[in-house]
Amino acid sequence: GTELLTAAREQWDAFAEASANPFATHAWLTAWARARARRPVLCAALCDAGGDLLSGALLQDLRWGLASAADVHSGEWGTVAAGAHERRRLWREICAMGTRRVALEALREGAPDAEIARAALQAAGYGVLTPLRGLTRSPYVPLPASFDELLASRSRHLASQWRRKRRKLERAGAARVRLITGGSTLERDLDAFMAVEASGWKGRNRTAILAERGAEQLYRDFAREAAERGWLRLLLLELDGQVLAGDLGCVLGGVGFLLKTGFDERRADLSPGIVLRGEALREAVQEGLRGYDMLGGPDRYKLEWTDDVRPRHGLRAYTGPAGRAAALAWHAGVRPVGGRAIAYLREHPQMRRAGASARARIRPH
Repeated sequence: GTELLTAAREQWDAFAEASANPFATHAWLTAWARARARRPVLCAALCDAGGDLLSGALLQDLRWGLASAADVHSGEWGTVAAGAHERRRLWREICAMGTRRVALEALREGAPDAEIARAALQAAGYGVLTPLRGLTRSPYVPLPASFDELLASRSRHLASQWRRKRRKLERAGAARVRLITGGSTLERDLDAFMAVEASGWKGRNRTAILAERGAEQLYRDFAREAAERGWLRLLLLELDGQVLAGDLGCVLGGVGFLLKTGFDERRADLSPGIVLRGEALREAVQEGLRGYDMLGGPDRYKLEWTDDVRPRHGLRAYTGPAGRAAALAWHAGVRPVGGRAIAYLREHPQMRRAGASARARIRPH
């Protein structure tokens, strides 16, 4: 259960904020456990003699072993810890539980858990399979001191397009961007955001928040607690009082995160998605954030604003000789061949164009 997580919420969240990972907070993990967990969750925590938290993790206790408390909605998974030493101790204790299999998702490349978990599992005799790296490459915008500086760092086309689209929207009526961090209108504002997020291709493909099992409860519960903690950043772009586009996001550890976004395709002529993307980054710069993680995949509308990405990948570990043999075969043959195939698909100009064309058809800009 999540009782221990809740009891240690203040220290847990302090560690999550230090690692700038909103998906490791009490708000996200408890909401996810209520709305999305397939099986019971297990809270592993290392405490000192006085009962203060040193490190912790939320895992799923599945029939075949342990898995990270994460799914497609979790942009990143990881442990929380006072430091690297405490994180290594926690992983040694998790390995000592003797589970047959460990499956971790959404490990950010370069984050402490990616290497510490692998090393601890190998030291405990597990065969570790690190899947093809970077299958999820989330665009990340390092933020300068001013929004004008950010625009100047991108193409002239993007800067002129954004300004032109913004002026066009303003000529169409009373346009404004509202930033909601909490307050008495939060539930009504969440209703408006979820409605516009489900109004286009996400609604048709049944990937919108309102269309997925447990997703509405997950995001509502997280937004409520995030508002209490001062992390919530809900942006609504309105024209004459009508919501044309919205971002559901948060801020933690000096970094902004885009959890979900959507726009009204009936007003695509006004390009509300393009306008809101610039306004969201302007807000982040004005807040003094050091970066803005757009999460998800490298969609075209995100890569217009940055050349940087944050790769995230998974990890599988199996006990016994069979697991070690599988790991040896994976790293000696299957993974390198697969890696070359992925690299070819990414780097070959014709393949890149085909991929971009397919994404454009699936996700209209």
